[in-house]
Amino acid sequence: MKGQKLFVRRMEPKDWPGIVALDSGIDTARDGNEPDGFVGKIAGDLVAFALTREKGPELTIERIFVSEPLRRKRAGRILLQEIERLAAGDGRIHLSIESSCHAPDFFSAAGFMQIAATLSKKIMRRAEEREL
Repeated sequence: MKGQKLFVRRMEPKDWPGIVALDSGIDTARDGNEPDGFVGKIAGDLVAFALTREKGPELTIERIFVSEPLRRKRAGRILLQEIERLAAGDGRIHLSIESSCHAPDFFSAAGFMQIAATLSKKIMRRAEEREL
């Protein structure tokens, strides 16, 4: 990833086949619902994604995936930061991770705290950041 930029954007229906190809562990039965979330691309290639669910002021990440060669190279952290930035722009105030997450140390390092069976983080808006 050195010298390359991870571009994060909202998921579009056309991204779904690439997501399924990238992550063999994904549940492809969507019950007719289009997936919602974010994708991360480098030089046009899909390399990361996050499936999300919105509920009121909260955005929940149901699944997050970064391709193997980019793990431990800040791609996951950049993906989370961009998701947080975009969610804050939509008025979301909390970002949470499904309780079945497989990387609690990663999320803890990214500022998430364990609340019951959920990892959660308050999203700071730009005005709050300036006050710190």
